[in-house]
Amino acid sequence: MREFYAIGLMSGSSLDGLDIAYCRLEIDAETGTVGAWSIIEAETKAFTEQWQLRLSALPQQSAIVLAKTDLYFGYYMADLLREFIDKHRMERIDFVASHGHTVFHDPSRQYTLQIGSPAALAARTGRRVIADFRSQDIAQNGEGAPLAPLVDRLIFADADISLNLGGIANLSMRLEHKTIGFDACYCNQVLNFFAQKIGMPFDKGGHIAKAGNVNADLLAELRSIDFFRKKYPKSLGNEFVPNTILPIFAKRELLPIADALATACEHIALEIAKALQKVIQHEGWRLQQYRILATGGGALNEYLMQRIQTHSEALSCVWIPANEQIIQYKEALLMSLLGALRLLELPNVPIEATGGKSPLSAGGVYLPPILT
Repeated sequence: MREFYAIGLMSGSSLDGLDIAYCRLEIDAETGTVGAWSIIEAETKAFTEQWQLRLSALPQQSAIVLAKTDLYFGYYMADLLREFIDKHRMERIDFVASHGHTVFHDPSRQYTLQIGSPAALAARTGRRVIADFRSQDIAQNGEGAPLAPLVDRLIFADADISLNLGGIANLSMRLEHKTIGFDACYCNQVLNFFAQKIGMPFDKGGHIAKAGNVNADLLAELRSIDFFRKKYPKSLGNEFVPNTILPIFAKRELLPIADALATACEHIALEIAKALQKVIQHEGWRLQQYRILATGGGALNEYLMQRIQTHSEALSCVWIPANEQIIQYKEALLMSLLGALRLLELPNVPIEATGGKSPLSAGGVYLPPILT
């Protein structure tokens, strides 16, 4: 077994901040099997309002602005990371694994882009950095996402189904030695957008949505979008929400925020339940009960979880309780796992979920400056 002390960095599409998790992993250097593991320290460093605006507007900016932002965001992440390291007085750090922030993602045209220059991150922190875990799978006609089925298979194997409710909602399902994973729907990217319109960072507990009414016409139009009828494997880019979802809401200018949130929650819940049912029926799986682990910020939205559970009742689901650390930092833990497997030159892309052709040990390794 090889032991790693690693820091995973995750910047999600909800733009709430940089998730940082200091993790310990024991991994079999031949098989990639994970033994003991733990999240030792974890924290979300909130993005400044300036950086939230920069990142949200970036897809419409020029090439020179994109190049500059890639570099400057790498330095910004490095500064947040150094604060974290100093605060917790960490001594052993074998590597930093960074997802970066997704700006573009379109597997149908074989491109994806995550910014946050790993070279800048390595230079400013003086740490070995591993990054760019998606592009190689895209290059071999995979979706490049979701990557979460890897951590679900190696660490959270007690669950038959893992549901991650981040900026985007994705599913990972494992049964009879087969794993299926894909993006199911938007999630916090939309919910946070409407909460922020009334001066709140997010709809805590889903209380605003619970007080609203579902708009039937809006719900029907959302459900008619082509992506939700597309077969898996499939994935969503951050541009899906501003380009496809928000314009549908914008056509209803007088819609109260509470109704917008209620309708979005209902749509998310319906699409997740439909996706679960379709996979189970298509694969012919037959269990008396399906154990589901829900993580991501959306798992703390009590109203959203209630709607998902209500629409999934026919599947006889048992919801596995998870502590808040796992709920919040599972994706940062995933980055640490991806990095460790990359250093061991073992497969770290769940091609059964991405649809990629061949196993990959993906990610570029950036060494810190050589001290003389």
